[in-house]
Amino acid sequence: GSRKRWQHSIPPPERKRYEAVWASNRGSLLLSVQNSSSSSFSSHSHSHSHSHDEEEESQDFVANIIVRNLWRRSRLPDEELAEVWDLVDRSHRGALSRVEFVECCWVGWMTLMTLMTLITLINPYQPYCLRHGYISYTNVPLNHDKTSFPPPKLYAWTAANIDPSSPPPPPIPSPEPEQGECTSSSPPPIFIIGGGNIGRLFAASLARLPSRPRVTVVLRSRQQLRDYVSSSRGIQLVTPTSSSCPSHDMVAPTSPSISLESWSEIPPPTGPIRQIPDLKTVIVATKVTDAVDATLSLRRYLGPRSVVAMAQNGFCPFWPPQGDEYLARGWGDKTNAPSFMACVVSHGLYADPARPVGTSVHAAVGDVIFGPDYLTRSLLSAPMLNAKAVSPCRLWLSQLEKLVYNSTINPLTALLRCPNGSLVSTPTRSQVVDKVLAETSHILLTFIAHRNPFFSRPPPLAEESADPTLGPDRVSSSSLSSFFSAGNLRASLEAFIPRVASNRSSMLQHVLAGLPTEVRAFNGWLVDRAAELDPAFEPTLHRRLVRLVDMAKPDDAPCDDDMLRPSFSRTIIIIVCLPL
Repeated sequence: GSRKRWQHSIPPPERKRYEAVWASNRGSLLLSVQNSSSSSFSSHSHSHSHSHDEEEESQDFVANIIVRNLWRRSRLPDEELAEVWDLVDRSHRGALSRVEFVECCWVGWMTLMTLMTLITLINPYQPYCLRHGYISYTNVPLNHDKTSFPPPKLYAWTAANIDPSSPPPPPIPSPEPEQGECTSSSPPPIFIIGGGNIGRLFAASLARLPSRPRVTVVLRSRQQLRDYVSSSRGIQLVTPTSSSCPSHDMVAPTSPSISLESWSEIPPPTGPIRQIPDLKTVIVATKVTDAVDATLSLRRYLGPRSVVAMAQNGFCPFWPPQGDEYLARGWGDKTNAPSFMACVVSHGLYADPARPVGTSVHAAVGDVIFGPDYLTRSLLSAPMLNAKAVSPCRLWLSQLEKLVYNSTINPLTALLRCPNGSLVSTPTRSQVVDKVLAETSHILLTFIAHRNPFFSRPPPLAEESADPTLGPDRVSSSSLSSFFSAGNLRASLEAFIPRVASNRSSMLQHVLAGLPTEVRAFNGWLVDRAAELDPAFEPTLHRRLVRLVDMAKPDDAPCDDDMLRPSFSRTIIIIVCLPL
């Protein structure tokens, strides 16, 4: 039938939302795509190569493969999807213009009854999950309303459940009835969710406090717990000295006050069976992509008296702008939710496969910035962390500053297969870094202008002054713009790199191990914010970094300067579209 029956009936808010989807994905997957015989919805779909004169125009189209990935997760028959495609694909070029894409989304809405069908069916870890009205490049799972399901009951698996000869862990002290604060006789336990490098650093440091708090590291799986039990070495931090001989390394072995557990909805068949206690002091040290689900899975045991420190790689997902949504999903009313702290961790750590399970190499001493209770005092006192508390405004800006480092150092070193210190070692690499930072600067300045949660006063840019008369209200908006300018970000990056020069970025470690990376939580987050707040701006390089890191394999050859130069130039490549 005629398209006119819906062309003028799309509500303006929906049209604007669909245009944001189009803006965030136009040109994506159209670069360097080879012709393919992949299956199509219908024989009516065609593929055409564009001439050089049409290269720039082609950047205004959304590839059919994106639409296909989205639609096929609706589980509707290909025949129905082909009918919708034939209605909107007027030019038969295998890609949709802005007008066609908006119509496509609207017809899809009418066909599928509601876009929420797509949201609940799309795998959140797939690249093209629909979120906030556009196809998101951030793979933080958001697809389930946690309040729709009863909170899970979790059981603690310990070494005694894996190896009957292992002694049971000591009982966990109960918190004070009213305050749950630290007492001289029984400091409340600290639970660390995640047994990776950051979790080990926090555990080993907190266990050395004079108050000897009980520290429990919660491992991601029972298999990981078995590996620790088999190793019998527990948690170790190794700090390489000037000597290359491992025997000269400084080792911080597991303290008796550190327990290792794995939490599961399945009770252990043998050994002690106990449900986990109410959690008052928690550090979430998982990857960014796992942090939301890991925290929401504990909502039965987290309440308004709980304090949760998010020790991810520079970003707290429960802070603005999306924090309120997460809290509503988990606890319904924010007054029932725990208090969240964000931690910006700049220590350099990596896991050496040649060393025993549970060993982290503390390659670069950095710091931990967070902002304010018992957990705060413990972190400030813990050795090795070099922790400091700052104001919420400063903490928020520190998170954005760390995001700059993560979105530049991590993906580029993962592609170059080099230590952090080699990132700007050649003119070509230096030029690529400048281009990436220019995009980052534009996106962050736009984000701060729209989403600054501390809008009542300009946030401070420098460390809190020792002079109490110099308050944060005296910082001007022009100073804020200067702080996040591309030139200043480059200067900050150059000052930061020597501190972690010998370390290998976490993203490089994950690529070499064949594990999922956090590129969508860093660079993908920037792409999403650009699409949401400034659809006219195209973050070409960040989008390309997401794609290249996602495609990277452990046995890939390192990307050299000759490969890097064309990959991150802004020249447009002739496009060949895949058939739908």
